[in-house]
Amino acid sequence: MATAKETWQHELKVPFGTPENPSWQAGNILVNVAKWSLEQRTTLATLGAKLDALMVANRELAAALAAHHAEIDPHALIARIEAAIEGITIRLDVPDTPAGT
Repeated sequence: MATAKETWQHELKVPFGTPENPSWQAGNILVNVAKWSLEQRTTLATLGAKLDALMVANRELAAALAAHHAEIDPHALIARIEAAIEGITIRLDVPDTPAGT
C-alpha cells in the first residue's frame, strides 16, 4: 500500500503537460488547480461587477435620453437593453496549458 507521501508524489500524465514535462506529481496538480480556480473566481467576480455597473449606466443613460425626448419610454428602453444583455452567449475557450505554467 502506498504512503500518503508516495500518493502525492505519484506522477500523472496531464493534458496541459509539455513534451519535456508530460507528467506532474499529484500534489502539484492539486496546487495548480487551486491556483487556476482562484484566478477564474477573481475574473468572474470582476466581470460580474462590471456587468452590474453597465446595467446601472444603461438605466442612467435611458433616463437622460427620455428627459430630452418625451416620446422615449425609459422603462421600455431599459427592458430592451437588459433583455439584449441577458441574451448574450459567452463562449469560453480553455487553452491546453493554463497561463503562467
